[in-house]
Amino acid sequence: MGARLRIAAVAACLAAIPAAAHADGTVYVTTSRGISQYAMGADGSLSPLRPATVGASSLYGRIAIAPNGKSAYLGTDGSRVLQFDVDPRTGALSPKTPPYAAAIPTTPYPNESGTGATIDVTAAPDGRHAYVTATELQHGGPGGNLDVLLYDIDPSTGALSLTKGAGSFGFLAFAMTLDGRSAYVGTFPDRVFQYDADPQSGALSPKTPASVVAGRYPLHIVVTPDGRGVYVVKLDNQTPNNTIAQYNVDPLDGSLSPKTPPTVLTGPTVSSIAVSPDGRSAYVGSLGPPLHLLGGPLQAPGPLRRF
Repeated sequence: MGARLRIAAVAACLAAIPAAAHADGTVYVTTSRGISQYAMGADGSLSPLRPATVGASSLYGRIAIAPNGKSAYLGTDGSRVLQFDVDPRTGALSPKTPPYAAAIPTTPYPNESGTGATIDVTAAPDGRHAYVTATELQHGGPGGNLDVLLYDIDPSTGALSLTKGAGSFGFLAFAMTLDGRSAYVGTFPDRVFQYDADPQSGALSPKTPASVVAGRYPLHIVVTPDGRGVYVVKLDNQTPNNTIAQYNVDPLDGSLSPKTPPTVLTGPTVSSIAVSPDGRSAYVGSLGPPLHLLGGPLQAPGPLRRF
């Protein structure tokens, strides 16, 4: 994967379309060769769709599915966002026209094959906007302009159109509450910024306080289904084991405050977290060691850990 950090390519990332949408469900997995797509059987078994792989190499982040289930989005090297139509019968992905959202202006750095990357894509719960974390790349890792970009989602086609940057941060992760009123941005090296989201324009404005301490490299953020909790996975290869920071969400203003205890110990090289629909269990994906934070290759995903 070269000698630079690909933050959101730390693990092969998986997204699932619920069973109500397409037969017993559809599963997408980002790989170094593109997006592998599978039909899910009633027993949970997977079988490849046709085509078995779509998209391109140099993929970043987690696949975002539009709330209506008709579109999917994924960040790439080269400062673009892939956008797909979702087949209503099979769940198979096919590129939209155009296949990429508007390019993000970046300044090339020496010794880099690409000028930047779109890392994570999050579709707002109302389906009107999408947030894309984006960065320029420099030798050894991300650098330069680090931004959260705001896109409008076309209500008829699902295509993205760039509106503006929502703010400049040294980001690592993005998440939004299910009511669309609050957003949380994990930033380099150790904080989570918290924002109010305008329900009409999607623009972000800082909460009070503007940020909370999370710890080294907040790589992935998830909000619980009931909106009352936030979990932040931190990737720190300088310690034997990593931790998850956990927060309560204020029901009135969406601001974060640490739970008791404020952190939970995990295994080494964690990369992502998911919460069950009933909110009673959390699952953490990890990487098989060794993980080289500023150089690779990175290892294949390891087991899930249940808490």
